[in-house]
Amino acid sequence: MAAAGALGGTVKVLLTEEPPHLDPLDDPPESTLDVVSGLIYEPLLECRAGGHIPALAERWEWNEDRTRLQLQLRAGVTWHDGEPVTAADVEASLEAVLRRPSSVAAAALADVKAVEAAGAGGVRLRLGSPGAGVLDALCDVPIAPAAAIRGSKRRSLRERPIGTGPFRLAAWERGRLIRLVRNTAAWRGAAPAEELRFEIESDPWRGLVRARAGQFDLARVPARHYPDQVRRAALSPTVLLRRVREERTSFLAINLHSLSYVDLPAPGQPTPRRRRP
Repeated sequence: MAAAGALGGTVKVLLTEEPPHLDPLDDPPESTLDVVSGLIYEPLLECRAGGHIPALAERWEWNEDRTRLQLQLRAGVTWHDGEPVTAADVEASLEAVLRRPSSVAAAALADVKAVEAAGAGGVRLRLGSPGAGVLDALCDVPIAPAAAIRGSKRRSLRERPIGTGPFRLAAWERGRLIRLVRNTAAWRGAAPAEELRFEIESDPWRGLVRARAGQFDLARVPARHYPDQVRRAALSPTVLLRRVREERTSFLAINLHSLSYVDLPAPGQPTPRRRRP
């Protein structure tokens, strides 16, 4: 790994689960997002503690009643294959999310009735009602090329993703590793590392042992091994331990209209049939 402040070197990352694919718009599991989010693909804007900051969209504005959101794309951004990013790419990406109503992002974008080009490099979202969470939702929508999403190449995104991020896919050796290399044309500038190696180790215990031995620069410790297996005495002196707070929330929603119930019978009476409310 490169010295602090230097540009270059390789970062080795432990993956305990191999992604089934690398398409960020095709109901991606966490293992896919670990590899592509912010590295291969980028959103229009990013959510930070202080609010929202520009990413592929350099600015945005609402109309008076917050039913129209206009975003201006950053000029000069290109895909990994050299093609320019356009409003059509944003349209196709958002439409792909909206076609999957079960996703969290689609639920947050439910009020979006239309996505359309608006001038040179502009995109307009028309909402059915004032959108409170639309900007937050846009932080979670990766933008991909329209040509791949809408055309016959859509399936290729699963194996050969094309994004705008600081890294591009160099190789995927199934069951062994995924290699990302620096995107020299990235609009943010050169990434600190020259290469990211996601090494696949499906046995979490073996992965932890290898991490202790210093074979990885970055490894996520499974919750079931915390804290017993990650105490300072169990780690290499060169390992830095950071506890990361997840930004996701799980909840249980109960639909009372689909529940059934049973009336308690009077003494000596047979149990009635189950009824719906």
